[in-house]
Amino acid sequence: VLANKMRGGPLWMRLLIGGAKPFGGFRHILARCLHFLYPRKGVECLWTMGEERPGRGGGEPNRATRCLARAASDSPVDPGTRFGPVRTASVSLLMAAACLAASAAPPPDFAARVGAELSSPHLAAGWTGVLVVSLRDGSTWFSLNEDRRFMPASNLKLIVSATVLDRLGPEFRWRTRLLARGLSPDGRRAESLVLVGGGDPTLLSADLGDLARQAAAAGITKVTGGIEADSSLFDTPPLGSGWAWDYESDYYAARTCALAVNRNTVGIRVTPGRRQGEPAKAHPLQSFPGLRVRCSAVTGAAGSPSTVEVHRRRSTDEVLVAGSIPAEESAVEVDVTVEDPARMAGSLLAQCLEREGVQVGGRVVSGRAGEGDRQMATHDSPPLEEVLKLLNKPSDNLIAEEILSTLGALHSPGKGTLEEGLAEEERFLRSLGVARSDWELADGSGLSRRDQVTPRLLVSVLRHMAAGPKGRLFIDSLPVAGVDGTLKRRMTSGPAQGRVSAKTGTLFKVCALSGYARTAAGEPLAFSLLMNHYAGTEAEVRAIQDRIVTLMAAAGEGPADGLPGQKGPGSASYPPGGDSVGAAPSRGQPTSQPSR
Repeated sequence: VLANKMRGGPLWMRLLIGGAKPFGGFRHILARCLHFLYPRKGVECLWTMGEERPGRGGGEPNRATRCLARAASDSPVDPGTRFGPVRTASVSLLMAAACLAASAAPPPDFAARVGAELSSPHLAAGWTGVLVVSLRDGSTWFSLNEDRRFMPASNLKLIVSATVLDRLGPEFRWRTRLLARGLSPDGRRAESLVLVGGGDPTLLSADLGDLARQAAAAGITKVTGGIEADSSLFDTPPLGSGWAWDYESDYYAARTCALAVNRNTVGIRVTPGRRQGEPAKAHPLQSFPGLRVRCSAVTGAAGSPSTVEVHRRRSTDEVLVAGSIPAEESAVEVDVTVEDPARMAGSLLAQCLEREGVQVGGRVVSGRAGEGDRQMATHDSPPLEEVLKLLNKPSDNLIAEEILSTLGALHSPGKGTLEEGLAEEERFLRSLGVARSDWELADGSGLSRRDQVTPRLLVSVLRHMAAGPKGRLFIDSLPVAGVDGTLKRRMTSGPAQGRVSAKTGTLFKVCALSGYARTAAGEPLAFSLLMNHYAGTEAEVRAIQDRIVTLMAAAGEGPADGLPGQKGPGSASYPPGGDSVGAAPSRGQPTSQPSR
């Protein structure tokens, strides 16, 4: 209103608000001040006026005015949305003046206190990269080696999460299909059933049971030629590039497959004998042809430590159980990977069909869907926005790898290769203006020690997602300090609790934490802390990270409100009983990963 009235004022006033070229730079500064004044409520506007294009007269702007409008509910909108017919002339000078007074600078001692933490002997002999940036104005609060490349561990999941949200959208779902081949005229008998994997990383045994019920309801009563398992959508190596051989049977290194079920693992339950010295017993929670369990574990003295070890022989589904389990101890359950996930899925489907009264003859073999096959049943995964929570909160490596292969199948259906998936991520990063020297990508989960990224790259991804229309979904997928996921038992009290949403990352001598923090004064920050090759223990380095993030959250004074779109502790935004670090996983449910 004031700006409109000023149009009839003195010449200098009309030049200032009307867009005259001599005042373009100052007008740009005033426009950006709107973003400072209302960080969470009302309108957040970032107006970018271009320079005059070379070779064109008349002062034509380089690009149209951009406006990011955010409602009081903090719901993101399309970055291309314009705030009605408002023009730059309507920028209020009074609002701009108030904005100039609202400083986004860090506390005077912030850099010194962070530097003191980074001088710890626990980080000696290693490399540390840090970047802390204000989301309000882009100012840097702290930086150290922000342009050097580090192993990110599971912080790499931020890239695959952002890329898939950008490319496929939050409502995307994976579909698993059950087809009948050689169906009889009455629809009751089939030569074979073809289980076609669509890359769903969340498929469980219960979902196969649902497919079996649909097939039985459609009239199928007998299958003469067995089950064909079709995992041809992905043409991806089952193990990531640079993964180590010695954890191949551990649940966090499950094989990538377009027909995945139960996270491509099987649970082994180990129970003690009645007395010390008696053999322990071990059996699988689900069985399929080829799975064998050999147990040499014994019962130890009551109260003695458990030393049970479970691993799978390479290239087989033979599981070996060794060690000692204390007498009177409750059963121990360990998940191990399987050699052929598609065959396991087909075998479990055959068992489900038998329970539904469908006779299944023949064997489970690899196969492919044909043009004459008739669809009998389908199962759709949860929407991508829910799957991202299953990915990031417990740090599920298999989901990350399945998403990467899905991205690879976007341009080459049936040939979802690792290379195509990585190329899709790189196209996304280039669209953000990230320098090619800032990354080296080998997988989707960060389990590979060949992955390398800079703190600046991760902060660029965080800033892009926070400013975009899918920012709330992205932030909501991350663990919340002291509340859930891999941060449930970190920063459980103090300023950071409930005010930090971040992705953890852990490998041997790699400790990473990148995400968002809201200061006590309401300043939104994006940060990345990458530590490699340090001298201390994992716990000691995590404690340093937690203290640095707490310094961010404690900056200024004010209410402990959350990040845009983030709900605080106890909110319905996170399901009750969310995944916690170290909790015993339910069968087929996501589990916390050692590469956290």
